[in-house]
Amino acid sequence: MDRVSIILTMVTIVACAPTAPAPPQPMELPTSATDADYAPFALPGTASLSGQAFLTTRGGDVKVAAGRTVTLDPATPYARSWFAKYGSDLDRAGELPPSPTFERARRSTVADAQGKFHFETLPPGAYIVRTTVTWETGAQYSGVQGGVVAAVVDIPDGKTSELILNTMVRPVGSVMARVPLLSKEEIGSRPYTKLKEVSGISCNMNGGQSISVDAARDDLARSATELKADAVANVICKSGGFSLTKNCIQYFQCVGDAVTWN
Repeated sequence: MDRVSIILTMVTIVACAPTAPAPPQPMELPTSATDADYAPFALPGTASLSGQAFLTTRGGDVKVAAGRTVTLDPATPYARSWFAKYGSDLDRAGELPPSPTFERARRSTVADAQGKFHFETLPPGAYIVRTTVTWETGAQYSGVQGGVVAAVVDIPDGKTSELILNTMVRPVGSVMARVPLLSKEEIGSRPYTKLKEVSGISCNMNGGQSISVDAARDDLARSATELKADAVANVICKSGGFSLTKNCIQYFQCVGDAVTWN
């Protein structure tokens, strides 16, 4: 092999080498963790929390948080700021904010094979409960699905609280984080006022575009955000083929009621 060929080969190898992902940016929060905020959570209490973490796939399969770490953080102003901006991001799910006070107050456990978990000797108060549920999908929806599931719960003194952790959350800046999309079953008996019916669509107009139900749900949430709604209730999603009215060769469409809570 001559000198020119060797150089060209080396250039090709360098050009094809994978690029290392950029390190995450340092966490920047608008508030600080104060000893006063965390003082009520410093000593053991008499409350406990039991729960189960899972998500349901588009096909109706239940994916549980088996073997996943479940964290319990006092819902102080600092923790809420961290959670909204970073703690609900799947890519940063294992990171702690830069606060020894926050770290000392955290409790964690590992979910069992059914995604069940338990915390005990808790002081009463508000807590952020959080874990991850992810799974690999087939060819049509390739890649990792799922994400961070979390809730803020108020735990009373001396009682065992029960929690079903099946709401996926996203960081501030995500449409899905600003306006939750809820089925009729998830709404339950909670009272609300309907603003108007809204819809979202993911449309293949020319045969070369990919569509997804997630994109349709994002579009639905965006429509509700423009109405300053608190949520979208009674969400139903469906797929369809050629449609003159929608100007689509193939589509996913989601509809629901933009609501405000009473």
